[in-house]
Amino acid sequence: MTAPLTAVQQSMRTRLTADRERILAEIESEQERRRVLADSSGGERYGNHPGDEGSDTFDKESSLAIQASLEAMLAEINHALHRIDEGTYGVCENCGQPIPVERLEIRPQATLCITCKSKLEHDAQSSQSAFSAAHEPGVHAI
Repeated sequence: MTAPLTAVQQSMRTRLTADRERILAEIESEQERRRVLADSSGGERYGNHPGDEGSDTFDKESSLAIQASLEAMLAEINHALHRIDEGTYGVCENCGQPIPVERLEIRPQATLCITCKSKLEHDAQSSQSAFSAAHEPGVHAI
């Protein structure tokens, strides 16, 4: 038996559930957008200007990128809802310390406390800087 949800957990569950429904609707909208683009371009290409084909391709690629971003957000939200169910919501997945309520109010799907998130971003930025420096023209790795 799991413990009853706190007021913060219940509030976040409500918000995350609403966000989940909104994102699912947006994903469906992007899928419909691509169906319309495919239907409007049809199989007949005679008489279309090459620029029209380029625009269609750009629109489809943009829609796919938007949908991929929405699906990543959906995965984060589903993970947060699962953590609420498991009783681990609001606890940093890295250090085990509580995530401040203020952070959860801003980003309800947060899995890391500010300290761990900052360290992760700093490490990623340092790695990217080292990679960039090693691959600049005229710079040779030792």
